[in-house]
Amino acid sequence: MHFYRILLALSSLILLSFLLSKNGNAQNGQSDRFQPGTFQSIIGSDQIYFVDQVGLQLLDRQIPASDYLEDENFRLGPQDVLSVDISGTVPISARGLAVNSQGQVYIPMVGNVDINNLSISEARDRIESALAEELNEFEVKLTVDRPRRVMVNVHGDIPYPGRYIVPAGTRLDAVVHAALNTGSVDPNQVNPGEVEQALLSSRNYSLRNVSVTRDGGAIRADGDLIRYFRDGDTDSNPYLFSGDQVRIPRVSETSPTISISGAVYSAHQLEYQQADNIERLISMAGGYLEEADQSRVVIHRTEDQQTSRLDLELTDENRQDFELYPNDRVVIPYLEEDARSYSAWVYGEAILPGNFPIQDRQTTLRELLETAGGMTRSALGESAYIVRSPVQTRNVRPSIDFNVAELQRTSDQLAQGFEYLQQEDQLNTENRVHVDLTDPDELEQTVINDGDRLFIPKDFNSVVLYGQVNNPGTYSFNESMGVQDYLQQAGGMTIAADTERVFIIKSGSRAWKNPDETRLQSGDIIYVDRVPYDELQASRSYDIQLRNLRRSNLQLVLTTVSTITAVVTTYVAIRR
Repeated sequence: MHFYRILLALSSLILLSFLLSKNGNAQNGQSDRFQPGTFQSIIGSDQIYFVDQVGLQLLDRQIPASDYLEDENFRLGPQDVLSVDISGTVPISARGLAVNSQGQVYIPMVGNVDINNLSISEARDRIESALAEELNEFEVKLTVDRPRRVMVNVHGDIPYPGRYIVPAGTRLDAVVHAALNTGSVDPNQVNPGEVEQALLSSRNYSLRNVSVTRDGGAIRADGDLIRYFRDGDTDSNPYLFSGDQVRIPRVSETSPTISISGAVYSAHQLEYQQADNIERLISMAGGYLEEADQSRVVIHRTEDQQTSRLDLELTDENRQDFELYPNDRVVIPYLEEDARSYSAWVYGEAILPGNFPIQDRQTTLRELLETAGGMTRSALGESAYIVRSPVQTRNVRPSIDFNVAELQRTSDQLAQGFEYLQQEDQLNTENRVHVDLTDPDELEQTVINDGDRLFIPKDFNSVVLYGQVNNPGTYSFNESMGVQDYLQQAGGMTIAADTERVFIIKSGSRAWKNPDETRLQSGDIIYVDRVPYDELQASRSYDIQLRNLRRSNLQLVLTTVSTITAVVTTYVAIRR
């Protein structure tokens, strides 16, 4: 073991001497201002570290960094700062490696390696090839510590034209946002969501026909930021390179548009782009709705002030190849009613609960219950209920839906009436309908709609006593017992109970009934109200007032009698 440590130390010293000599030769042979210069080497127990001082100076410059660099799209160039980790017998870590103006990076043991305009993976492969001449059984990891700055030119009739210095790896949307809204690019301070909202609100500038040219116009990359925001197509929001020319045109009321509507998730009218096709428009609209007829499309086209209708059978080819004209109106039709599928759900105490096909607004409750196999023996059919699902159909709000604020505008209700209306609106969020599954007439008369949910509760054979009873709780149901029997079983009513206000709350409908108006059933609630607090105070005040009134009346009578007596006595005295 001691011999091995001595051998490892000697190997490290020899390797260090070799590296320092290589570094010195490289420095003497090149004078570029981005040449790495002298490396600081620190020998640890089993690893060697290299730090490039020039690269560290570049890192100290507060250059905004892109959040994410895509390997295949990002191209390395001068002033990029890299880190290289070489695994092997003696691991080597190099930090702050700056790419010089010739597109070369200094790599320990091999010197400068040309990586200009290579992707990160391509540069790693080239560095591995260079190191293979010096090392055996090693692996290279290459990372970008700080991307270089690139300069792009933005022009057009826009608020902030001019040159913008941005980090390499910046996409088009950041520069367009700066040219239209802020005048500067700082990815470390701009929220991507805020950029999207700000650009989508721009009505006077084109976001679908932004041109990007580079290398003197030899390469062109058109930007379609609306498509990028709608369906995430990254090719429509290209990366920017040094020297790129970005042109943002204005739009007006006469600029050509194109629209997609019908059975899609989000209908849009958009600025026309020459590359538009049916498949792209459907993708930008969020795709098909479930009830969409995906086999055809209707196109309304205006030419020479004449509008025509084109019915097109869709195939995989014409989704992309069919030529769309400016101002075309693309409509995705809905399936015919008989081609759509409808269903309803059954939950709880059914033999076969689940989701079953129905004929919308035609299938009866009896048919749905038979499809589910009927009720189990423990079902409480009298307390079943249906939750209706009035969803928006073809982006139109159901007619039974209403807005409380809209109703208040034309109502003559008092404030208390409005408060009660709002309370009812908050409570009736389920759109729940009580049904009695033991009533043959109700089974035939109740019609099931698409999306309805039938709930069949279990019969626990119990009755709940609630309110002003001495022992409230759940009691076993007995058909031979009445309300008074259950009250007696619960220890009677409390002293605060209002004996005139005893109710039965039906388990299914939640209706309040007087005991003499309904039959007590399993699942019902017996509720005993209490004498309100304010009535007790009013009663006491009334008693006090009544006593005072009686006392006053008595005093008035006594005063009157005394007066009459005095008058009679005086009269008698005078006559004598």
